[in-house]
Amino acid sequence: SEEDWDTLQSLVTVLQPFYRATRVVSAEKHVTISIIPALVHKITTAISCCSVTDSPASKILKELLRSSTARLMDFLDIKSVYRHASLLDPRYKLYPVNRLEE
Repeated sequence: SEEDWDTLQSLVTVLQPFYRATRVVSAEKHVTISIIPALVHKITTAISCCSVTDSPASKILKELLRSSTARLMDFLDIKSVYRHASLLDPRYKLYPVNRLEE
C-alpha cells in the first residue's frame, strides 16, 4: 500500500548515513581510520533529530540506532588513536568534523 511505501522510504532515509559511512570505510585505495570520528559524528547527528514527519517505524529505528551508536561512541572514547589519526591526517586539517561529507 501507499502507507507501506512511505514507511519504507522513511527507513531508507534513516539508514542512508550508515550506507554512506560503510562505503567510505570500505574504500581500498586510501586510509580510512582517520575519518571514523567524523563519520560517527555525522551518523549521530543524523539519528538524533526526530522530525514531525517521521513514521512510527523510523522513530523506533532511530531509537535503536541511537543506543547502538552510543555504545560505539563509548568504544571510540577509549580508542583515542582514531582521534589522533584524524588530527594528523592532512586531508582533514582544514575541515571541522561536522563539515566532512564522506
